[in-house]
Amino acid sequence: DLAVLNNRENWIDVDKKQIPLNSKAKSILCYALSKKEFNMISAYNPAMEIWEKLRITYEGTDKVKETRIDILVAQYERFQIQSGESITQMYNRFKDNTNELAGLGKTYEIEDMRLGESPNKKKHINALKATKETTDGESEDDKSNESSEDEEAFFSIRL
Repeated sequence: DLAVLNNRENWIDVDKKQIPLNSKAKSILCYALSKKEFNMISAYNPAMEIWEKLRITYEGTDKVKETRIDILVAQYERFQIQSGESITQMYNRFKDNTNELAGLGKTYEIEDMRLGESPNKKKHINALKATKETTDGESEDDKSNESSEDEEAFFSIRL
């Protein structure tokens, strides 16, 4: 954003209409602030500069916001009930976390809300093959026929 200063003589109608809007916005912002906050922003003139100063003061820069999101996501993914904590306390702690994430622009879909499971974690399937031991007197054809009939696959899913 680039601010270009114009002399009053060079103002066009759009510039003249924005003066009362800027004054109104600045008044609204100043009335909503405490004395300490007002003193912090009183040196800024356009309402947009005041707004930006307040935004950085209370929300932080984009880098601070990203770091805060990373911390909250890590807390979300590791969320567990704490010892001695009631269900209500756990729920309130969970809602505080998700509300703060939503306030920072990070939301989750219902499908993504599986606690205790990493989104990158995949299910592993192991197959075990059971075969019948052959005796010395059996031929190769007998072995293959019996083998195909007697083979069983056991599957286990590790979550």
